[in-house]
Amino acid sequence: MAILTTIYLYIYTFFAALLPGVSYNEGMLGQPQTFLPSHVVQQTDKAVSSLLYRGLFKYDIYGATVPDLAETWQVSDDGLVYTIKLKANQLWTNGKEINADDLIYTSFKVTDLSGVATDKVDDLTVRYTLPNKYSPFLSLLTVGIMPQNSEENNDPLHPVTSGDFRVARIEKSGKYIRQITLVSPNNKYDIQKISFRYYTNEDEILTAAKLGEINGYLLSEKKAPDNFYNYEFPVQGIYYALFFNIRNEKLSDVAVRQKLEKVIPLESFTAGQGIRVQGPVSRSVFTDLELEFDRYDPLFSEDLGDLSLTIRVPDIENHVIMAKQIASV
Repeated sequence: MAILTTIYLYIYTFFAALLPGVSYNEGMLGQPQTFLPSHVVQQTDKAVSSLLYRGLFKYDIYGATVPDLAETWQVSDDGLVYTIKLKANQLWTNGKEINADDLIYTSFKVTDLSGVATDKVDDLTVRYTLPNKYSPFLSLLTVGIMPQNSEENNDPLHPVTSGDFRVARIEKSGKYIRQITLVSPNNKYDIQKISFRYYTNEDEILTAAKLGEINGYLLSEKKAPDNFYNYEFPVQGIYYALFFNIRNEKLSDVAVRQKLEKVIPLESFTAGQGIRVQGPVSRSVFTDLELEFDRYDPLFSEDLGDLSLTIRVPDIENHVIMAKQIASV
């Protein structure tokens, strides 16, 4: 799976979209296959699915896991048992209440939860029992919850859902889907209609962007007309960081740490694995883009004498490789 995805948004339209009643048109490559959380594979389908379904938890703008459908949760002392209670009166688009049976059905169908035992405590409460401790387990519960028998009874492109948006219209040309429109009855959103327009290749998407047919599009490579702004975000909501232990006498000197920043090419080290954060509040409307986030200087050269440092990382292949790359500088 590609770690990075790139979104391009037309600058003028981005700000206009903040005005009440404005719709948004996004260009998509290929054809939609399914929006069911248990079956979505394409990143474009996942983008739509995330608008249609709610999970027990969700990520906030800072990447932290916060409750969505979950009202309360408890973790056993040994870290193996999670007891989660649903909020009451949470409804599907068909008017039925979301209940524990839906959680159990979803757990049975979603691959990431296949090794987890799921038991019904009452109509709104489920107990998840893990085979081994896994501290980020709540992040797995951000997967969209499906109503019972979704795979068996629902149209994969027009299913019963629970999110703030729902499928309103599917437009076809012959056997091909040209546009899917989502609407939201929730007045808290400035954008209440989103149309996904499907194109057969990237050239068609770029042409549509230049003609103003779409306001944004999702691609894995950096391709954008001049009137679009490039926003990058990681698919995985996980941060990896290199921390300097300033209690170490060698690193207590800020000048030494600044020199290390200049000689470590993190951008090249992380290529294909993630994107660099932009400070503690990264890649959000609160990020100060005037700050300098990449201090690597390929022309910087200075003898650090007999300075030697120890890098400690978990015994995980990617971490070990990264540590060796940094040590080789």
